[in-house]
Amino acid sequence: MTFKLMPRGAVWPHELPSNMNGTPRPLLRPGRPWLTIHYTGGGTWLDPGDTPSEMRAIQDYAAGPGKATPWEYNWVIDGQGVIWEYAGDYRAAHSGGENDDAIGVLLLVGFKGKYPDGIEYWEHPPTAMITAVRQLRFVLVERGMLAADHKMLPHKEMPGAATACPGQAVMAAWTLLTAPWTTTPPAVGDDEMYLAYLDDGTVCVVGSAVRPVSSEEIEPGGILAGLPRVTPDPGSNQHYWLRMGVDEYIRRVQGDG
Repeated sequence: MTFKLMPRGAVWPHELPSNMNGTPRPLLRPGRPWLTIHYTGGGTWLDPGDTPSEMRAIQDYAAGPGKATPWEYNWVIDGQGVIWEYAGDYRAAHSGGENDDAIGVLLLVGFKGKYPDGIEYWEHPPTAMITAVRQLRFVLVERGMLAADHKMLPHKEMPGAATACPGQAVMAAWTLLTAPWTTTPPAVGDDEMYLAYLDDGTVCVVGSAVRPVSSEEIEPGGILAGLPRVTPDPGSNQHYWLRMGVDEYIRRVQGDG
């Protein structure tokens, strides 16, 4: 199994999870009954390699004024499918009243904005992230940290939760996220799912809407005809950034902003 794991020391060298008063966090007991999935809910498209700074920002926020819960999650999974140790096997602080029994996994995806007609669009968990969730789950069971009969729940369905986390796009991929790990995982969709290729050779991002978008809506005269569109160069890495969103494509590839 290819398992891309970054240890805590890659972000916080020589640091172990501790409470705000400096006392150490306890280790989780083996055989935890829950795996809880969270999301950032933020609006930042991350570069490959940006995960350490994002994790430090999350930690700084959690330890900021009025907060008392650093080391919020046990594991973090980025868009490239890399699994990052946060609190790891130590107790985290991600689900009120259940942190002794639940292992929390944070997905670095979130809300992105709205289309011209007010429809929200979200960052979908990419293939690599979905695969990594299944891999991590398999490994935690193999290591004995998760019970073999554990429940995997979105944060909003945890007994003590009052939240929309992990958001609509993660929930749309829930069947894929909860599929058991196999050495030949099932196909999880088209990597180009965010794109609509138009007859004039341009492309716009429509696939991450929370409802289907028809071709009539994005053609001239349609309600979404004002969506920004670009003409990609198939021979470059531009399609990577185009999947990250038209605005990000323009900023990073065309140097506008």
